Amino acid sequence: IAVMNKGNLEQIDKPGAIYATPQTLFVADFIGAMNLMPASAMDGTLTMGSQSLRLPGSLTGSGLTVAIRPEDVRIGEGGWKGTVTGVSDLGHYQKVYAQVDGLPAPKGASNNAFKLYLPKHVNAVEGGSLAFAPTRCMIFGAGEPIEVRL
Repeated sequence: IAVMNKGNLEQIDKPGAIYATPQTLFVADFIGAMNLMPASAMDGTLTMGSQSLRLPGSLTGSGLTVAIRPEDVRIGEGGWKGTVTGVSDLGHYQKVYAQVDGLPAPKGASNNAFKLYLPKHVNAVEGGSLAFAPTRCMIFGAGEPIEVRL
C-alpha cells in the first residue's frame, strides 16, 4: 500500500506494517484510529500534561507527539485513571471514551477524551471510572519515529 498526502508519498509498505509502525504523523493519523498528544521527554520520562510514561533509554526533547492506538492499553493497571464519557458496542469489542485528568486532549478529541478499544467483558459504564496503562506507543518528532513497548 502507498499512502499519499497532497501528492507526496508518505509511506509504502505492507498493510500491517503501515498500521503498526507508521513512519509519519500523517500516516499515524490517517490509517486507523490513534490518540495523538503533545509530549516532551527528559531522561527517559515521556510527559503529556501531568501524565507520564517511563521509557527505556534516555530520550530527551520537546515538541514531540506521542501516538497510542486505542487497543494498546492494559485495563485495571497503571496510573492513568479516567471517567468514561461514552461507550459504543461494536460487536466483538466496545469503543470507550475516557476523560483522563491531566492528559492533554488528543488531536481531534474534545474534553480530553482518550479513545480505547476494549474487550466486551470489561464493564465500562458512562460516568464510571476506568484505570488503564498504555502498553505501546510511537513517538514522533525526535528524528525517526520511535516504537516503545511499555
